[in-house]
Amino acid sequence: MKKESDAPSGEEWKALFGAAKVFKKMEPWVWMDDTDLFGVRNPEDGEIGYCCVMGAAGEVFGLSAYLGPEGLMTYRKMVSGEIGIGSEEILHAQKTLTVTFEDRKELDKEDLQVISNLKLKFRGRNGWPQFRSYLPGYVPWYLTAGQTRFLTTVLEQAVNVAGRLMDDPKLLGQKGEDLVLVRILEKRKKTTGWRDSWIEPESWEKPKTSSGPIDEVRLHRIRNQLKKGQSIWEIDTFYYPGAIAEQGRPYYPSLSLIVDRASDIVLGSWLSAPWEGFSAFQEQVMNHLQNSIDLPRTIRVRKEEIFELLKPIAGPLKIGLKQVESLEGIRQVRAALVQ
Repeated sequence: MKKESDAPSGEEWKALFGAAKVFKKMEPWVWMDDTDLFGVRNPEDGEIGYCCVMGAAGEVFGLSAYLGPEGLMTYRKMVSGEIGIGSEEILHAQKTLTVTFEDRKELDKEDLQVISNLKLKFRGRNGWPQFRSYLPGYVPWYLTAGQTRFLTTVLEQAVNVAGRLMDDPKLLGQKGEDLVLVRILEKRKKTTGWRDSWIEPESWEKPKTSSGPIDEVRLHRIRNQLKKGQSIWEIDTFYYPGAIAEQGRPYYPSLSLIVDRASDIVLGSWLSAPWEGFSAFQEQVMNHLQNSIDLPRTIRVRKEEIFELLKPIAGPLKIGLKQVESLEGIRQVRAALVQ
């Protein structure tokens, strides 16, 4: 398990709470919507946080900084409705830093301890700042020192942009839909200051899953030992609903399932940590094929990456491989897991 170290110092926390206090006092959600997008480039690593202010709907108040092209893609899917607000997918897709203003009861022990250590006082409904890091495959978590510094910068620049937007409602759209206003720290020989830059964001595509080396001898052995049956297998991978906490940041493991379509019996299952990806997927499928009574006639999958991983296995074994929109057997097993 990867550890998240580098805890923020007292001074870094103090700066973040100070920036959050100024931001909240401004109440930019009164004139800004969550579709008013702007960016802030991290002075330390150059990554852009694409920011939106939350609160126009009167429910959640705060700010989210979607990190890099991957974070921006998730934001755009949410705005377009491709990812539903409140859906499970949002939790597992976001790559963002957030500040929200909560009731005291929503803060946990660690949040309250930081506030107590700094001798800060908050009160009232939606009056308590809460800071979180969201990362695909992981539980929303506390900030590292670097994240704390960047979110402080984001809030400071958000106040700048929000103030100007109040005076000029057309500020963010003046260069067209393709360009985003990004605040950039410019360092010169004698001066350092923030300036506007209009940037066309980079597009992001999920990295394609490539097939690893296949044990051809083993495939040949499976083909010779097992006859082709009439069964249909469904194979899919999704986030397991329970988090695993070992050391450092808890994570949601990926659960892979093999289900017999006719009986809805689970033929095989295994868990993978976020950093493992699909590294053992082909090996696991080969194990279950080798231990089965006969080979399935067809394997059905939903995801493109699983389809690509199974092609070099299904082809030599002459197993039909189909990509479909839904897997009923898998759906029923998933539903049972959350009951």
